[in-house]
Amino acid sequence: MINQIQLDNPWVGISVIIVVIILSLVLQQQIQTRFDRSKLEICHEVGGYYMSAVGTLYAIILGLVVNDASVKYDNARKYIEQESNALIQVYVGANSLSEASKLSIHAKMNNYVHDVINVEWDKMALREPSITTANLFGSLIKEIGLIEPVTENQKAIYPRMLDSIVDATESRRGRVYITDYGMQSVEWISMIIGGVITISFTMFFIIDNVVAQKIMTIMISLILSMNLYIAYLLNNPFSGGLRLSDHYYVKLLETFARFN
Repeated sequence: MINQIQLDNPWVGISVIIVVIILSLVLQQQIQTRFDRSKLEICHEVGGYYMSAVGTLYAIILGLVVNDASVKYDNARKYIEQESNALIQVYVGANSLSEASKLSIHAKMNNYVHDVINVEWDKMALREPSITTANLFGSLIKEIGLIEPVTENQKAIYPRMLDSIVDATESRRGRVYITDYGMQSVEWISMIIGGVITISFTMFFIIDNVVAQKIMTIMISLILSMNLYIAYLLNNPFSGGLRLSDHYYVKLLETFARFN
């Protein structure tokens, strides 16, 4: 298959869509040149029923694929927001601890968020784990787990900090591993073949207005290839033209600075 990083580039995607449209028009012209008009007209009635069945089935499947990819994209954005909110609660809660614990937790959280922005974000685009970022987060969890609250205020706030770090852990796990599931190569091949078959059905019809027929072929090729490409981009929320921004984590560092 074409390299993922290349297809994630919107200009490459647009180029591929244009090539698909051009190939559709060329194939249509070749078929109309090689077959007599009368032979093509014979196919109209039966071909119309077949195209309606195939086109409807493919449209439903394609719609489900795009919707599933969209849900996955929205979930990734939700994980980012939830992790950020949970980390803020941990950071604020650390202010009630001893000075040594507070400074240690704050330092570890700053290091972790910096690493998410500068290291892990690019690795997620490549579907690769960041061991250093995972280790920094593990160190933060260990630091919080070793705390022994002394004052009544600390005893009241500490359970909330534990709940927040658990929420952050769950959200982080969802964010990091969301690209591990999705459509497999065989599913993409099936969707592409289905699109080719659907477009090919339009080649066996002929109308008096050749320009109008070419315009209809362009529209069908465009809408199918666009939806497939959108599903492809949404399938990995951390790369390509629809790549999710690390804006939440940048703002998180600014929030940490205000609470110091």
